[in-house]
Amino acid sequence: MNNRVLDTNIKIKAARRVDRSDLHFARMGVGTGDDTSLADSPHYASALRALETLPVTDDDNPDGNINFYEQLGSVDCGRLCAGLTPLQDYPEDDVRLRVARCLALCLSVHHRLLCIQPAATVSAIVDCVLVFLADDEREVAQEACEWLISFSETTTDAAPLAEHFDEMLPRLQHLTVFTEDMIWVNDAGDAEEVISWQDSRENESESEDEDPSAEWNGRKAAAAAYDALSEFVQARAPEHAEAFLRTTLELISRRLHSQDWLEVESAILITGAIACAFKTEMEPTLPSIVPFLVECMAHEKSLVRSIACWTTSRYGDWICQPGNDLASAVLSRVLELFQNPVIQVRLAASASLSNLLESEGAVEAFAPLVPTMAESLAVAMSCAENTKNLTCVCDAIATLAERGFLKDHQDCSELLLSSFMDQWAIIEERGDGLERLLPLLEALSELVQSAGLTCIPFAQGLHEKGISLVEVSLSSNTHDDNTSESAAAALDLLSSLSEALGENTLQFISETPIVTLVCGLVSAEDIQTDVRLAAFALVGDYARDCYEDIAPFLAEVVPVLLTVGARGDDDRLRQNAIWALGEMTPHSGEGLAPFTEDLAECLRSVFHSHSQRALYGTAAVTAGRLAIKHPQVAMSSFISLDFAQWCVAVSKAEIKEAQHCLEGLSAIANCDDESESLSPAMPHIALLINSFTEENFEEHPRVRRAALKLMRLLKLKLHPDEWCAAPTALPLREGVFAQLHALLDDDHELFNDEDDL
Repeated sequence: MNNRVLDTNIKIKAARRVDRSDLHFARMGVGTGDDTSLADSPHYASALRALETLPVTDDDNPDGNINFYEQLGSVDCGRLCAGLTPLQDYPEDDVRLRVARCLALCLSVHHRLLCIQPAATVSAIVDCVLVFLADDEREVAQEACEWLISFSETTTDAAPLAEHFDEMLPRLQHLTVFTEDMIWVNDAGDAEEVISWQDSRENESESEDEDPSAEWNGRKAAAAAYDALSEFVQARAPEHAEAFLRTTLELISRRLHSQDWLEVESAILITGAIACAFKTEMEPTLPSIVPFLVECMAHEKSLVRSIACWTTSRYGDWICQPGNDLASAVLSRVLELFQNPVIQVRLAASASLSNLLESEGAVEAFAPLVPTMAESLAVAMSCAENTKNLTCVCDAIATLAERGFLKDHQDCSELLLSSFMDQWAIIEERGDGLERLLPLLEALSELVQSAGLTCIPFAQGLHEKGISLVEVSLSSNTHDDNTSESAAAALDLLSSLSEALGENTLQFISETPIVTLVCGLVSAEDIQTDVRLAAFALVGDYARDCYEDIAPFLAEVVPVLLTVGARGDDDRLRQNAIWALGEMTPHSGEGLAPFTEDLAECLRSVFHSHSQRALYGTAAVTAGRLAIKHPQVAMSSFISLDFAQWCVAVSKAEIKEAQHCLEGLSAIANCDDESESLSPAMPHIALLINSFTEENFEEHPRVRRAALKLMRLLKLKLHPDEWCAAPTALPLREGVFAQLHALLDDDHELFNDEDDL
């Protein structure tokens, strides 16, 4: 895009914009010495005619306007926007709002709109947006913020905005200050409002009737615009980043210690909005800002407490750095807010805790406070008043479990599992909708996986509730998204239970209908994708942990899995189908034997279809398992494949999966006397071997033997001088190479295959 060029016409507009006091008086009906109505001015005539071509906003059909702009095309949209800019100071609010909305929609629909316009047109549009940012009508300013968000997401040239930072950023900051209509008062007489612009924007249509604070408004649009602009400038226009940050810090410093709590709240919000984009640049200021934010978490105004909590969590990576004494103080204050009487503060605390737990270094920084976190979350779970509050608490617990905080805290896992069971019972007793149960199920799945065998005392109750929920959801007369989501979430919970309990699963499902039910779901084609996806996964789990129960259904489910895996339209379903077949493959000497050739053909179709990496990796692991059981079948089926892709696809897989791929390659090598098929892939096989550590080889003898057999193949293929240079040429890590090389001539080590798969 060309650099912005000022011409006479633009300067005239700027002059009009400066002298807006006359316009203000005109709207009030106060004379200015000119009795001519501004609305009748010839200056607006052409623009008003252009405005008449726009569709009238229809709240019942919002896509109608979008279709209009899509059909109009980029060039014509640009001309339309430029033609409407004279209306930037038109006296009627509705007219300015329609113009602002048109500008925002045009850029949202046509991402390259500004790239193909003349510099003067771009300049006129930008000037108009800047005027709208200062408009007294908040809806007009909100549409200008929407335009800035679209600009940040679609444009690559920052020049049209960069020269206006000093003018634009203060206006954005001013829009983040609460107005009376944005604040609602709770029963305790305290002011409240949602702090997260992302959540409120996503949930606007479904939550307005329940929560007046969830409405998308100009303040949230301004905060989102500030966030988007900061990331845009840092990523795509770094030459302007210093000016952007300098202006922002000046705005923050002037307001952060203001006597007006609304100004303080706004400054804290902006501090959080720039956190992701300017993480490194903000570090010199954080030793003073973070303690101030911790103090603000105890502010008398709940809105300040909430925003301070959220902003603090945005700097979690810095807070969790080794040796940072503030980590404990921050987390302790956030946990205190779980007991705050204002629900919005508790929501902020839950969301902030999730952010902090996901920060780099959080596991080490917060380890001493895990019991306190578990106690606070258990209490919060017991008194979660509404779905949003429950969802935030569940998200925090799921993060705590997923990040491994509970690994050495069996008592904490038991406490949280107990709180989940109590909350589930409350939901059932009250007859609450499935919407309230979904976040609980999703978090419970993470907690169960983390708890492992600790969940045995709860396993019977969890299985009963999970199976019952699947049956009720699938038998419901209303097959809407909620019933399907609840069925899928319940199946995922049962899958997590199987992973946690392992072979102990059998004792909890042997007398239940779940195996029959889930095998029926695998074969059913008239259910929603998410339910079928979860059913495929659960069949694989049961094949791994209680094969005897699943074996009678193989003739029914395996052909379905093979068909979906080879030719399915949904890659997620294909991946779960092939994963389930991979869990059955270790038993292929039994009930799966008749399908061995078909499985090999299914995997070949995946390898030849240029599948996405995750699907290819899953197929490579399954192929490795097939090669261990049936090396001749695997060699004849896969001999023409690029084995290098196998290795790349599974190099970051879990150790057991990578182990099976490595063993499968070793089995194929043993069958292929000439070993010509594997030779070209040896550098990639070496990288796969590198994905294991020396400790892995000590702990997993089968992995060590598979690596040794492949290294023996390599040694036979290389000249002695090349073999000596192998660690550098392949490359193999020296420690791995030395460990394996020392065992390479040990026949017992190479050929003792007593371990079962």
